[in-house]
Amino acid sequence: MNKYGIIAEKLKNGEALTLNFVGDSVTRGTNYCNNDETYVARFAAYMAGHFTSHTVRRYDGIAPNELLPIDHFEGPRVISEGGAVLDVIRNGVGGNTVLRAHRRIGDFTGTLANGRRPDLTFMMFGINDSLTHVPDRYVTPEVFKENYRNLINAIRETNPETMFVILTPTTNDKSVSDHAERARELGAEEGIAVIDTNALWSAHYEPVAVNFGHGDWLSGIRDDACHPTPKGADVTGKFIFDEFIKLMEADK
Repeated sequence: MNKYGIIAEKLKNGEALTLNFVGDSVTRGTNYCNNDETYVARFAAYMAGHFTSHTVRRYDGIAPNELLPIDHFEGPRVISEGGAVLDVIRNGVGGNTVLRAHRRIGDFTGTLANGRRPDLTFMMFGINDSLTHVPDRYVTPEVFKENYRNLINAIRETNPETMFVILTPTTNDKSVSDHAERARELGAEEGIAVIDTNALWSAHYEPVAVNFGHGDWLSGIRDDACHPTPKGADVTGKFIFDEFIKLMEADK
């Protein structure tokens, strides 16, 4: 049995689990989603519908200042009631690059808001790291990958038992494509599973279209192709959930 199959076994056996989502404003839910509409919230809802023997709870990180650590966590919000607790923690801060996340590493390492250490850490970065017109955020794709590797290694030092899943960044413009590719490469090099949210979003991205998309879910606002609407967050959360289930089943 491989490592992600172990997560499946823990869920099957009714063991408590903590799933930690670390990222930027896309993970936080800026600019169009309330706490119950983010892709993390929708993922938690799909987990609750699937793992009915668990009590599923959600904690939402609140960060008024993008340059500071998370101010506090709201929760637990009980999504469903059952047996052992499955906690989903949202650790997104707007404007975060990998380096900015590294500076607030205490938000998502050690003992978390639920009093437990993370069993699995999902990470989504790349949008801000790829912004060529924002000098205090932009890094080259190659530097992005090494910064990302350093962050993962730093998390491993504090939480050696946690496993990782890399979520590639949503989309923005062509500038993010190389960073998404480096995230895929990093996953292969580090033995970390990659769920390719960038591929999902890129399939709906049309630069000349109104709101960049097909008129269905990509984005509801012109000039903003990276932040999901509630519909986009639901599609994204369901995609991550489906791919996560496949990942666990493949590793049994």
